Amino acid sequence: MKALNTDRRLVLKGIGLLGTSGLLVACGGGSSDSATPSSSSSTKGPSAPICTGSTATIPLTIDASVTATGIPASVPMFAYIVGLTASGGNSYYRYDATQNKPVLMSTLDNLNAAGTCSGMTTNGASALINCPTTWANYSIPLDRSCATVVADLASFNGTNLPGLGTGTNAFSGRIYISVGKPLIPFTPRAGVNADQLSGSPVTGYTAPALASGSVGSLCLFDWLEFSFDINQALNINTTQVDQFGFPISMNASGVGMSGGEQGVLNTSRSAIINNLAGLSSSLFNSAVPVPTSGVDTDAYPSSIYTNNTLRSVSPKTVATVSDSYFTNTINTWYTNWTTTPLVTNDTATGYYSGMVVGGTLTFKQGNYSTASSWISASTSGQFTNSQIISYDVWQCANSLASGTGSQKNVQKMIAAAFQRGTMNAANYSLDDSNSASFSPPLSENYFNSPSNTWAQKFHQFNANKLAYGFPYDDVGSLQPSISTSSGTTALNIQVGLFT
Repeated sequence: MKALNTDRRLVLKGIGLLGTSGLLVACGGGSSDSATPSSSSSTKGPSAPICTGSTATIPLTIDASVTATGIPASVPMFAYIVGLTASGGNSYYRYDATQNKPVLMSTLDNLNAAGTCSGMTTNGASALINCPTTWANYSIPLDRSCATVVADLASFNGTNLPGLGTGTNAFSGRIYISVGKPLIPFTPRAGVNADQLSGSPVTGYTAPALASGSVGSLCLFDWLEFSFDINQALNINTTQVDQFGFPISMNASGVGMSGGEQGVLNTSRSAIINNLAGLSSSLFNSAVPVPTSGVDTDAYPSSIYTNNTLRSVSPKTVATVSDSYFTNTINTWYTNWTTTPLVTNDTATGYYSGMVVGGTLTFKQGNYSTASSWISASTSGQFTNSQIISYDVWQCANSLASGTGSQKNVQKMIAAAFQRGTMNAANYSLDDSNSASFSPPLSENYFNSPSNTWAQKFHQFNANKLAYGFPYDDVGSLQPSISTSSGTTALNIQVGLFT
């Protein structure tokens, strides 16, 4: 197993308004071990050939064909590529298929009036919910008969993206895919400019949200998260951290490629949505229904009316600050840590041991399994952790996302242990390299209650048992990522079967 990467992998949060504070958050550590390529399954249809006449130096291809998806050719599908470079301050880009390169977002892109949404009655209830402000059309049509080359990754270079570098200065973005008439509304924003029709530079943008009644929530979409740097190194993953819309698989080629094929599920979209809907807790069975008012009868593929669901929504999206799902177990472990240290270890930063003293969880550098050894240990490298609450566990945020380096790695392991219900199994010791030793395998069966049933389900649904079910699901290298160290030569994405 690889150690946790101390350099965070940058991905887009992209839920709701992304304003002047920027978009970048850490959704995992960024390391990616080689995974066994997934076997064929019911969610991946036959691949279609690449459309004739398509050319690109480093093709990014999306197969949304009828053969791949099982969706009739009359249903339109679209791709959208958005993201930023962080060098010298955040600069926001979208891929322009007519210019074959990423271009800066502008408030002048907001050419569509509020209340106008394709497939919806203008200024009707659904249109006003989905498109409440002026918005930009960043869609790239996908051919339904062949695999579409939607972008040339070679154009993500220092000329088109000034300041492009490596690490935190790589391009960081999302590849969205939407199915049906309603286009995803993006709204570039400039400071406090109310009309969003003028002003620069762009300081953020409104991206599609997930919960019912939110911007873009009535679009049927899913996405992949990726980064691409000046050396043409690629990191990309599928994700169900926030929601599940439909299956997407991917594979890539390049120097130092690891990860194999990712995202192939072993059961159908409908079966997954019905399975989640049958869970008893609202944290795990929440969904956004297909709208029935002010929407064209052919706005969406007919198959989604079988279970009347646009998307299933994750507990990270649903949980509020008042959530108490993990509260009792957190309190139990805080009590335990007053007498017995919690020992964490990853090979990048080594051992850290924590105890609760005066109500505060404090960590010292080193492996101290008894209270006496911890108390007498040096305070060199010591740090304190703010009070963990249930909401922080769901979000992998606040008390579990502060500091940098070793402190962040310790918090990732704590968050993952609560999410997976493995705190008991760990015997006070959390090690990012020990997931393979769990029996039954950690990727298939979370141990104790309470744990994140949503994440557990998606590990079970994935053919290779790898999934991003919560932000730090890469602890123990259980994430569905593909990486190249440089010289990426191709990225292929396929939308899966809906039924």
